[in-house]
Amino acid sequence: MPRMKQIHKWVSLAVGVVFLMWVVSGVVMVLPGTAHPTTLPPEDPAPVYQRAGLSPAQLMARLGMEDATADLREIRLRVILDTLLYEVRGAGRTFLVSADDGSRYVIDSTRATRLAGALLPGLPIRTTHRLRSYARDYQEGPLPVWEVQFGDRGATRAWVSDQGTVVRIADDTRRIREAIGGLHVFRPLRRLSAGESGRRAALMGAALVCLVTIGTGYYLAWPWRRRQSGRRL
Repeated sequence: MPRMKQIHKWVSLAVGVVFLMWVVSGVVMVLPGTAHPTTLPPEDPAPVYQRAGLSPAQLMARLGMEDATADLREIRLRVILDTLLYEVRGAGRTFLVSADDGSRYVIDSTRATRLAGALLPGLPIRTTHRLRSYARDYQEGPLPVWEVQFGDRGATRAWVSDQGTVVRIADDTRRIREAIGGLHVFRPLRRLSAGESGRRAALMGAALVCLVTIGTGYYLAWPWRRRQSGRRL
């Protein structure tokens, strides 16, 4: 059937392009890491509990209802920049307070710069600014964050959350790898108006095209089709 052969040929070409993209992007995703760490180390060293001036119960009494501790979910002791802190997690909010007197501890630009610099020692730091919405290099994660830009040749950037955690690091090499790797799961489609639903629809569409290719291929290669072709000859 000429029409079936044409369908199979052109659909196979489309599937071949998609398959080549998946193979190349998949290989890139498993290549060794870049010069800078892609897996971030533990966020801070283990705290010495005996150094805490306030117990969790005393801290709750100190904060009172002013900080909406009635919806408390978790409290844990942390060390950030050699300072012993409590991280208090509630319903929809997280904040840091001193373990000595219960005062608020805010991650400002200076502290964010120090945190990023400690993780990437030796790299010159250019600027630090507040990021309140997602950008090209920072498309997922907590908001707002501090974006620390380094002055190295790879244009390294680090993003520090208000909880004092470096949530992401990227340089030119990693950006290129992430862009290629994003093709593996149709990540660029997230930027369309359809968002995540559009990306899933594209994945389902690609799967259906593959099924059409497989189905037409089996149809053309089926033994009874060959016998009919032989009779025509």
